[in-house]
Amino acid sequence: MKLLFKKEGKVIGDEFGHQHEEMLFESNRGFVRCCRSCGAFELRFGNAIIGMRLEELRLLTDTVSRLESEFTDESRPANDHAVIWLGHDGSGFRFRREEIAELHRLLAGARLFAMMSVDPSDLDSPC
Repeated sequence: MKLLFKKEGKVIGDEFGHQHEEMLFESNRGFVRCCRSCGAFELRFGNAIIGMRLEELRLLTDTVSRLESEFTDESRPANDHAVIWLGHDGSGFRFRREEIAELHRLLAGARLFAMMSVDPSDLDSPC
């Protein structure tokens, strides 16, 4: 995964260098797009923008699914937060319970649509 952010109007860390046009799934806080030419996915959720490949979409969806399962435990405080770390550089995102639930629905929906048009034997195939 590559974290994308803007500084003085210039995109920093843009791995893909072009717009990902095909909308796979949307929610109130974000969306997931796919690019047929390069096979990349773009997640935008709140202030976060993350570029990834299909295998990374699968891993992120599974991680968020596990976090959402943990958050359904009634013994956890309602104001508890979860952190999703990106790689080993110390970058991460902090989410409230309702954000985790929405992010999981968003990623699961996008993953489902992506998998409907991808050959399962080719994880880096365009969606």
